[in-house]
Amino acid sequence: MDYDADIVYVLCKWLTIEGFETKGFTTLEQLRLQLSISQPEGIILDCSYGRMPLIINMCHTIRKALQYSGLLLLSSTTTLSSENSEACNATDFITKPFDFNALVNRINGYLSNASTINTAESLAY
Repeated sequence: MDYDADIVYVLCKWLTIEGFETKGFTTLEQLRLQLSISQPEGIILDCSYGRMPLIINMCHTIRKALQYSGLLLLSSTTTLSSENSEACNATDFITKPFDFNALVNRINGYLSNASTINTAESLAY
């Protein structure tokens, strides 16, 4: 999930080419609605330091209220403090700009450790 529709589109397109099933969202409400319908194997959230309280709340909502236990990746142009990282309860943090191939490798690594994966994985961004 990212608030910039262009970034969502490009990342979803790239991950689809790499064999992932993707859905992109630009609001928390869109993501919440999707999570009430189905649980993807992974979620990538974009966060900016200025929106940190919102990101922490969003991660808490995803993990606790929606009982989501899958891969939760955060991406940002700034480094998260260890306190913010711990508060988010994310699986991993990726600093932008990131290499798309490295991102795909990290996602595959986490998903293969979590369960047996098919050719197409579910991933929400």
